[in-house]
Amino acid sequence: MTENEFLFVLYLGIQIVAVLFALRAVKTARTPQGSVGWVVFLFAAPHIAVPIYLFLGHKRYPGYITARREMHREIASLRALTAENAPRRTSVAAEDVGGRVAAFERLGSPEGELALVQAVLYLAIAPKSNAVYRAAGEARRFVREHGTQAVPMHLRNAPTKLMKQIGAAQGYRYAHDEPGAFAAGERYFPEALPEARLYRPTERGQEARIAERMAELQRLNRQARAAAASSESAPGDKA
Repeated sequence: MTENEFLFVLYLGIQIVAVLFALRAVKTARTPQGSVGWVVFLFAAPHIAVPIYLFLGHKRYPGYITARREMHREIASLRALTAENAPRRTSVAAEDVGGRVAAFERLGSPEGELALVQAVLYLAIAPKSNAVYRAAGEARRFVREHGTQAVPMHLRNAPTKLMKQIGAAQGYRYAHDEPGAFAAGERYFPEALPEARLYRPTERGQEARIAERMAELQRLNRQARAAAASSESAPGDKA
């Protein structure tokens, strides 16, 4: 082997090693800046990249773990709002706070896997309910049985003069102007259809509170409709 051939093989070997270390940098770096910086450096200067990376690079990336641990003392600082600290804040949220964020996409493996484990544990422990599934089935069954009907006039929008003349939007009650932001006694089903209860929450977890709220709204509806019926029949009774 001539001297030129030896130098060529040596240079080619250094190039290959530089590529391997560049791939390692991409895999272990936890910030876009770190990844891009090392990749550019390793490809642009392969003849000096390997020794510098061996002496300096190995100290660069483990610092991420230390920085992430130190983030517990930095959570209250404004620096946590910068984009470069987002991976550390996301990791803290997933490991310690239990925040619901797309951690895996930001962190990658293995830290991002903690967020996936957290989601699995949450689903395993959370109260179970198929009330939404059953409500969807009830709604489909109701439509198949009764078909489609016209929207009640008081619920229709009236953007034109003609629609106002035919009675659209007349008598509409804006819920936010009503006591408790609920238009008690209002009817939303078409007149030709019987009112139906499609959603029946369970007595487990958050749905127990939803069931209580629905019972209260139904009570207000009954009171309002009874009062309306009483006021309509009062003139005839007096006569």
